[in-house]
Amino acid sequence: NTHLDAGGAKSDFQAREKQLKKITDYIELNSLDNLVILAGDMNINLLDESEAQMMDYLTERLGFKMVQWHDDSLDYSLALDYILYRASDVLDISLISGGVDESLLGLSDHPPIKALFDIRKK
Repeated sequence: NTHLDAGGAKSDFQAREKQLKKITDYIELNSLDNLVILAGDMNINLLDESEAQMMDYLTERLGFKMVQWHDDSLDYSLALDYILYRASDVLDISLISGGVDESLLGLSDHPPIKALFDIRKK
C-alpha cells in the first residue's frame, strides 16, 4: 500500500515521479520474479496526460495490470487510487472483481476501491 505526494504544483509532480521511481526500483531489486499487488493513493489523475505517462511508466516497466474500478456515476477527477497486479513464474493471478465499495463511501476524500483475486500455482 502506498500514498504518493498530493498537490498540483510542479514540485508535487516531481515528488510523485521520484516516489514512483523508488517504488519501481525497489520492486525490480526485491520482487522481480514475484507476484506483486501494489495499491494505494497514488494521486495520479489519468485524465492528465503528463500524469498518465507516469502510470504508464510504472505499468509497462513492471508488467502490471490495473484494476478498472471507475464508475460513470463518480467524478473521474477523484480517480487517484489504484490497484495494480502481476503474476510470477510460479503463481498466476486473475481478477475476479473490482470496483468501488459503496458501503464505505464518504469515509475518505477518495472513493474506496476493492478487488478480489484468484491466486493459483501455475
